[in-house]
Amino acid sequence: MATLALCALALAGGLVVVLSHAQVHQTGTNDVPLSVQVAALQGTQRVCQDGEHTVAGSAALRLTGAGGGGGAPAPALAVEVLDAATGAPLARGVAASWQGLHATARLRPPIARERPARVCVALAAPASAGGAALYGATAPPARSASAGGRPLDGRFRVEWLGAQARSWWSFAPTVVARVGRGHAFPGAWVALAAALLTSTSIALATWLLVRSS
Repeated sequence: MATLALCALALAGGLVVVLSHAQVHQTGTNDVPLSVQVAALQGTQRVCQDGEHTVAGSAALRLTGAGGGGGAPAPALAVEVLDAATGAPLARGVAASWQGLHATARLRPPIARERPARVCVALAAPASAGGAALYGATAPPARSASAGGRPLDGRFRVEWLGAQARSWWSFAPTVVARVGRGHAFPGAWVALAAALLTSTSIALATWLLVRSS
């Protein structure tokens, strides 16, 4: 009993610590895997990618790649989100620094609603000595990113981020609502019933283990 109690406390404590950790969470992504270098940014070159969709509530856009090289500092990236239908700018931002392989640009204004979009990336300072590369996956020319009107070898990964750091606890209402959808009798009670059945089965298994020993 003592061993089971200590294990339960350790598990519960670990879950509380993990779920209480606050960070900026991803609101959406274009689901492009990271397998190859798609584009190399140099000078005034501008790389654009169609077929994107903005995600409502996003306040930042994160790219994956590499900056600098040869002793040169990683350059800042200028990011622009355009309406796919009209070409009108929806948001702009500058990724001033890199964190490992990630460059994150704060968008102004934040994304208000979902719509088809085009994402363009260029060096914020064209005269910068160090270039940058964007990572993604290979794609046919009809779906690939382009530079100077020429299709590249693939699409680069785009991640949309929320406005502020949130703990995993804050997503509990969303999880409960999604679990309760699509049932004959939908509602939040579905998630509560699942949690109750899980807790009951754990309690019964523990009781049987203690009783048999």
